[in-house]
Amino acid sequence: MTARYSSLDEREVTQAIEQALTDPAAFKPIYEEYFPRVYRYCLRRVGRPQEAEDLTSVTFTRALVGLASYRGGSSTNNQSNCQASRVSDLCARLCAARTRTA
Repeated sequence: MTARYSSLDEREVTQAIEQALTDPAAFKPIYEEYFPRVYRYCLRRVGRPQEAEDLTSVTFTRALVGLASYRGGSSTNNQSNCQASRVSDLCARLCAARTRTA
C-alpha cells in the first residue's frame, strides 16, 4: 500500500482556502496538515526549537494573510499543490533570512 503524502484531498484544501478568505478559522485544516513538516524543516535549518516554533508561526500567519491575494488555478489539484508550494516557499525564505541574520 502506498502512503499518501497528504491526508487532505484537493477538494478539502480548496474548500478550506475559499472559506478562510472570510473565516480565518477555516484555515485550521491546512495548518494541521502542514505544521509538522514546516516545523521539522525550520528546526533542521535553525537548530533551536523555540526559533523553529517562531518561524513556523510566522510562516502560517503570512500564508493566511496572503490568502486575500491568492490566485490559484482552476483545477482543485492545482490549488492544492499551489498552497503546499506557497507554504514551503514562505518557510524556506523565512529560514534563509533568519540564518543570514543569525
